[in-house]
Amino acid sequence: VQEAAIMYKMLIICSLCSLPLRAELYDIIALQLDIERDYKITTTQYTFLFLAFYVSSIMTGMFVGFIADSCGRRPVLMILYLINVIGFTLNLVSAYKLSYAWLLAGRLIAGLVVESIVPILDEIVSDYAGKRQAYALSIRFSFGQFGMVVTVLLVPALYNIRGSMIPPCWFMLGLVLFGLVMAIILVAIDSRGKNKKDLATCQDVLKIPSFLVFITISATMSLGLGVAFAAFFPGYAQIREGWGNQMASVFLSCFLIFNFVGSPLLGIVVDKFGHHSIFLLVGSFATACGFFAFAAIPMCTRCAFLVIPLFFLGVGGITILPASISIIPMMTPRKVITFTFSLYRTLMAFWIKIFTVLSGILHDLTINRDHGYYWMCVFLLIAELFAFVLLLIVTFADLAGDRKLFQSKKPKAEPPKIEDVKEEKMKIQDSVPDKKQQ
Repeated sequence: VQEAAIMYKMLIICSLCSLPLRAELYDIIALQLDIERDYKITTTQYTFLFLAFYVSSIMTGMFVGFIADSCGRRPVLMILYLINVIGFTLNLVSAYKLSYAWLLAGRLIAGLVVESIVPILDEIVSDYAGKRQAYALSIRFSFGQFGMVVTVLLVPALYNIRGSMIPPCWFMLGLVLFGLVMAIILVAIDSRGKNKKDLATCQDVLKIPSFLVFITISATMSLGLGVAFAAFFPGYAQIREGWGNQMASVFLSCFLIFNFVGSPLLGIVVDKFGHHSIFLLVGSFATACGFFAFAAIPMCTRCAFLVIPLFFLGVGGITILPASISIIPMMTPRKVITFTFSLYRTLMAFWIKIFTVLSGILHDLTINRDHGYYWMCVFLLIAELFAFVLLLIVTFADLAGDRKLFQSKKPKAEPPKIEDVKEEKMKIQDSVPDKKQQ
C-alpha cells in the first residue's frame, strides 16, 4: 500500500509537470489562420513555427538524455525548465512586436528543452511504476493531452478578446511558470535518482537492443503521422468544411479528450494482457482508416462526419502509445533508460517534422486550398500504410525469434526441470538430521 501511495504521489507531480509541455506545442495550432494573417506569413512558414520545437529536439534530445543518464536527472531537469521559461518570454515579446523572427526564435529555444524534459519525467515515472509501466506512462502522457485540451479551448477565446496574440502568450507563460514550480517540488522529493555506479557511459548505449530501435522507428512513425495532421486540422475544418475557428477547436479538443481518457485505459489492458505487437498493428490500421475517412468526406459538409475520422485517429494514438512506450522499460538496461526514452521522443519529433513539412509543401503547391487538404490526406494515408508494413515486419521477426512482443503478462508456469527437482531433493535430505547421529 505504501509503495502504491508513493507511486501515485510521484505520478501526479510528474503529470502536473507535463501540463505545459504538450500545450506549448498546440498553442499556435488553434490559431493557424489568425497567425498567418497577423504575422503576414504563408502556410509553409506556419509549419516552420510548428516544427521549431521538433527541429531543436532532434538536435538535442538524445544528447540531453545521455547527459541525464551520466550526470543525474535532477540538476538537468531544473536547467531545462529555466530555459523553457526564457523561450516563452520571447514568444510574449513577439506578440507585442508582431515579429515572426522573435516568435520563431522563442519556439526554437523552448524546443531545445521541451522534448528533453519529457524523457526525464518518463524515467521518473518508470522508476516508481513497478509492474504498471503502460498504465503509469499513459497517465503522464494523458495529463499532457489535458494541457493541450485546455490550450486548444482557451487560446481562441483569449485571442478573440483583443484580436491579438498578447493574451494567449501571457496565458502560456503563466502555464510554463506553473510547470517550473512543480518541477522544483519534484526535484525536492525524488529519492530514487541513480547512484554513481548506475551512471551511464558510452559503452552502455551500445547495449540497447537493435530490435527495440526498429520497433521504436516503426511505432513513432505511425504516431508522428497523427500529430502532423493535427497541426492542420483547424485549417482543414475551417477552409475545407466551412467551420469557424472556435468550432474547429472544439472538434480538435474532443480528439484530445479522447486521448486523455483512453490512453490510461488502454495502458491497463496492455499491462494485463501483454501482446504488444497486436496493439501496435490495430493502432496503425485505425490511423490509416482515419486518413482515408478525412480524404473521403465531401467538401463543405458542415456536419458531424468529422467525428468519424477523428475517432479512428484517436483509437490509433491511444493504442500505439502505451503499447510502444512500455516496451522501453521492459527491454532497456536501467543505466540508459533516459537515453532510450529520448531516442523514442527524438524519432517521433523527426517523423512529425518530415511529414508536417511535406504536408505543408504539398498543400501550398496545389492550385486550390480545398484540394490541397484532400491530397494531404492521401499522402498521409500512403505513409501510414507504409508504417503498417514496417510493424508487420517487426511482428513476423518477433514471431521468428523469442516472441518478446507476444509474451503475456501472466505467463503459464513451466514444469520444473528434472535437474532442478533432483537438486531440491538433495537439499532437503541434507537438511534432515541422520537417525544414527540422533
